[in-house]
Amino acid sequence: MTSRRITKQTRCRYCIEELEHNDILEETTGNERNREFRAIEIFEILERPPQTY
Repeated sequence: MTSRRITKQTRCRYCIEELEHNDILEETTGNERNREFRAIEIFEILERPPQTY
């Protein structure tokens, strides 16, 4: 079970690194452990001022 868990963790890290490399995610804490990420484009949309019609 331990080797399977390590494999999943490694796969997750690889996927996150790929998303960071492609500027889809950015790490927000600056920590090496317990990091948090945000989806750049989603937050850009959410941070826009509301549009009025």
